[in-house]
This record gives sequence, structure tokens and C-alpha cells, in this order.
Amino acid sequence: MLDDVPRPLAGSHAVAAGELLFVGGLLATDYRTGIAPEARGSSGLPLVGETTRAQAEYILRAAEAIMTKAGTTFDQVVRVDQYITDRRAAAPYLRARRTVFSLPRRPASTLLTVPGLLVPAATVSAEMIASFAPKAGIFTDEVPVNFPGAPHGATAGPFVFVQGQIASDFESPIAPAAAASPFWYETPVERETEYIVRNLATILEAAGSSLEDVVKAHVYLVDLADFAEFEVVWRRHFGSRPPARTVVSVTSLGSLGCRVEVNVIAVRRGQPRQYVETAQAPPREPLCESQAVRAGDFLFVSGLVAGDFRHGLAQEASVDPNAPFFSCPVERQVRHVLRQAEALCVAGKTSLDRLVAAQAFFVDLRDYYSFARVWNDTLGDAQPAVTAVRVPESALCPGARLLLDLVAYAP
Repeated sequence: MLDDVPRPLAGSHAVAAGELLFVGGLLATDYRTGIAPEARGSSGLPLVGETTRAQAEYILRAAEAIMTKAGTTFDQVVRVDQYITDRRAAAPYLRARRTVFSLPRRPASTLLTVPGLLVPAATVSAEMIASFAPKAGIFTDEVPVNFPGAPHGATAGPFVFVQGQIASDFESPIAPAAAASPFWYETPVERETEYIVRNLATILEAAGSSLEDVVKAHVYLVDLADFAEFEVVWRRHFGSRPPARTVVSVTSLGSLGCRVEVNVIAVRRGQPRQYVETAQAPPREPLCESQAVRAGDFLFVSGLVAGDFRHGLAQEASVDPNAPFFSCPVERQVRHVLRQAEALCVAGKTSLDRLVAAQAFFVDLRDYYSFARVWNDTLGDAQPAVTAVRVPESALCPGARLLLDLVAYAP
């Protein structure tokens, strides 16, 4: 931990493992009084842009302190995921970000709008992955990019990190090739997903990788009702050996017309990987995703909920309706999810005390304190970097209050 960066209630500031540094979701807070005084902006000018600028600068200073302590720099960041609570926060945040990430060295990035962060007044949060191995950008003229001269992602060591992809050519809200036909019954998300996957294949090819080499995917949907049509396309391309995957509900994406965004982590072509399966954790069927994939020095786990995708919420994670006040729903769910995580870690030849990164997606952030209590009791001092955000809809499992995405060190 760093003395000059406030400590979160759950998780470490960052975890270094192998050739990667995982930085948890940073907020402009002291974790006591809300927004830190130096990040509150001008009380005489309480505007979204002014407050977001101050928060972004605070977050970037904290990130710099963490990376300096770990022996790396912003130039070595290979992926950054950002969450904003108001679309108007994007521009001031990105202006601040440009002061630390030069365009040709920009990391793979995803910027998402969500309904809430751990501090009600917070407008932005950011988590990062940096590499201790040499980093290189991915460039191709065959896929549109939001800023001319920006890379489509980054490579470092055995890994390829691809920029979040949406179905826009950045000239129109939806690329013409991804737009549903007005003359017949076509599903917009199916067309968008096909466009995205084709672009992913092109970017991966430019990086010396392929769709077959994807080990982890994050899928962000504006409406979870679109998932079934998304899955039709996903299964077409990844049906034989699907990567680990986490599907997350969000409020909106970079282009208001787009309904789905996908980012991926892959390995370079020819690099080994292991698809981890265990009967001690719920099966992923009928979804097209592996329980976990081990690649490089890491185990990438599919998003965990306290149940499965055939029967819903597990009985042992549910509160007895005849005694609803004698147990806490989210605590039961967190314990169930951590038991799954432990089983997957064992199957992947690692352990819970080697978790390096966790993303916790809540439907209600009032559950966070109970989550942190169980989390800390279970993990003790062996804490991964943690990001916590609120999402607009429950996970694909009805009744789930928490969706947990995990990465473990598995050398």
C-alpha cells in the first residue's frame, strides 16, 4: 500500500505479478468524506466539466504514484478501462488523460457510461494494466479508429490487448456495413456484433494473433435483452474453443447508436493456453464461454454469479423467504461466488491468495459494504486490485446482485 494514496475498503492499490501490473479502479476519494478536497473543483463553478477535470487529475496523480512505486510508467500501460456516470464527463476526462498518454502510445481503452460509482459525487473511475515487458502499438489501416494515428491496441510479452470495439466507423453513429436493413427483419445487435468480430480478427492478425488465440473477452451491452442475438454471432466465431468471458450491462457506449462493445485479451499465435474445467464450479452452458483459460502466467476467469445459467440463483446463495431477516442476500452470494473462484483457481493450478485483479459489478452499491466484509474475511491480506461499479441491470442470472470478474497469477 502507498501512504499518499488512500486505501480502498476492499482490495490493494495494485498488484504486480509476472510481467504485468494491475491497478485497481481509482476514484478521487479519501474513502472517508467522499470526494477528496483537492479533487472537488471550484465551489463557485460546480459544473460537470470542472469537477471531472479535477477528479481526473487526482486519479492520474494517484496512478502515477502507484506505477512509480512499482517501477513502471504511463508509457507502459497496455490497457485502461474507464467508467463515467455522465456522458458529459467524457470530454474533460479525456483531455486530462491526453497529458499522460501520447496518441501513438495510447493503451487499449474502453470508456463506458454506468449509473454509479462508489462515491455518489464521483463522475469517473479508471483501472489500468501496465507491462514490465516492452510494449508495442497495434496499427492497421483496415479498421477505423476514433482518433487518427491512434493504435488499435497494444502488445507486451505473450499478450495482445485490443481496443474496445464498437460498430462505428467514427464518421456515422453506426457504420453502414453494420446497420440493420430497413427492408427486412434484421436484428441490429447481430449486425453490429458481426462487424465487431470481423474488426477484431483484422486487428489480431496485425498483432500476430487470431480469434482462436483470444483468452478473455469483455462484452458490454446497453440492453441485456440483446444478448441472445449477440450470442448467435459469438457462437459462430468462437463455438469450438470459446475464451473466458464476462458480459456486463452498461448505460451507454461511446457512440449513442451502438448497442454492444467488445474488448479482448489474446495471446500471440502459437502461445500455449489451457482451457480449465471443473465440476466443482457451475457449468457455463448454455453460454458460449469457458469456465476459465490459463495463458501466459495468468488464469482468466469468466464472470461469476451466485448460480448458473440454466437454473438461476443457487439455493445456498438464496435467502429463505420464511426467514428473510436472518441472513444477508449479498453476503450469501459473495461466499458462493468465492467458493466457485477457489475451485477454478485450484483447477487452474493456482489459489485464491494469488488473485491479482477483480472487477465487481453491483446492481445496488449499498451491497458494497457487505461485499467488502466477506471479501476481506476470506482473502485477508492477500488482496487483488479491485474495481467496483454499479451497473443498470442484473447479470444474465436473474436475482444475482453481484457479477465478479477475476484474474489470478498462475505461473
